[in-house]
Amino acid sequence: MDKTLKALEDSIAHWKKMTKWVGDMSLQGWPVDSREMRRSIGEDWYEQDCSLCGLFIADNCKGCPLAEVDLRCSLIPSTWKKVSTSPDWVEWEYYAQKMIATLQKAKKHYLEGTDEQENRPSDEQNLERDNHQPSDKEYPEEA
Repeated sequence: MDKTLKALEDSIAHWKKMTKWVGDMSLQGWPVDSREMRRSIGEDWYEQDCSLCGLFIADNCKGCPLAEVDLRCSLIPSTWKKVSTSPDWVEWEYYAQKMIATLQKAKKHYLEGTDEQENRPSDEQNLERDNHQPSDKEYPEEA
């Protein structure tokens, strides 16, 4: 197994472990605290525990299969950024499940060897789309 595929599988297992801990702890309504998770299971959602980051973060995530199907993690509105800015564990768990799905999509994309990069909007285009404010031309006021 190549190191990227192994890192994808490790990352999926890592996120499943974290979501299981959140589900088992019944933390509904509690504020998110990565230190509590680290104390309990020895890991959290930051780069020191991400196998993909271990391979790709030094080169600004170039070649990271997750960055190819989603934005780079540090950009808003990436799935990881939504997890990391969740105010409570219910929202954290919701986005963590989306993170697992995104990682599974990245794994499928990686295994298929498809190169959608040429057709995929750039991070800047995605940010522009997600931060778009409609103009009066798009939604004129009713008279």
